Amino acid sequence: MRKGQIRRDQFLSVSERLFLTRGYQATSLQDILDEVGCTKGSFYHQFDSKFEVLDEIALQRAQRAFADYQAAPEANDIARLDALLYHALPLRQAERDFVAVVLALNQTPEGTLIINRLLVSRRQLFLPELERVLEALREQNLVGSASMQVIALVWEAFMAFSTNALAQGVNAPDTLLSSLRAARFMWERVLDVPYGSLHILPYEELMSVLTYASDKAAASATA
Repeated sequence: MRKGQIRRDQFLSVSERLFLTRGYQATSLQDILDEVGCTKGSFYHQFDSKFEVLDEIALQRAQRAFADYQAAPEANDIARLDALLYHALPLRQAERDFVAVVLALNQTPEGTLIINRLLVSRRQLFLPELERVLEALREQNLVGSASMQVIALVWEAFMAFSTNALAQGVNAPDTLLSSLRAARFMWERVLDVPYGSLHILPYEELMSVLTYASDKAAASATA
């Protein structure tokens, strides 16, 4: 690995740790430089801004989520589809500290951009895999014949559920529950699978993540 890439990875690793523990806004560029032990010139040789670091961290976390999905126990049935949809959501337990970072940026330009990065990166990684999984399930007559154009539209609606959850936090639990149920029902109807076949994300896990993240975001804002 080249020296420049090693330094870039150092910046990303240190920045992610600081953002997750202190918060993005509470972490200054100087904090990052002090931890890495380098100058501003070295930083700006790799990145244009602190936000660019956060943007790349969001991409890396999507890649890790996809790797987690690939490492999950192999299944040739609806369970594989369920696992894909679960790992695609940026709301699972493994993401709770990053969700706190996102919630702290709510209603800011950076927050809007980082949510977009979360969703776009997941679409690029998971949607082609979803097509492969559905084709395998069709060969077993386990799902219907909805076209990928329709599936892509449903995917966007599914990701909109994530956007709404990140925007609302824990302020509207009844709405979150209804939205989660609607997301499950939407996939089941479009894929022509029995009601209750998909779980996607347990409501208790969703609320646990959002409660933890909301509390942490509030604490970082007052620190």
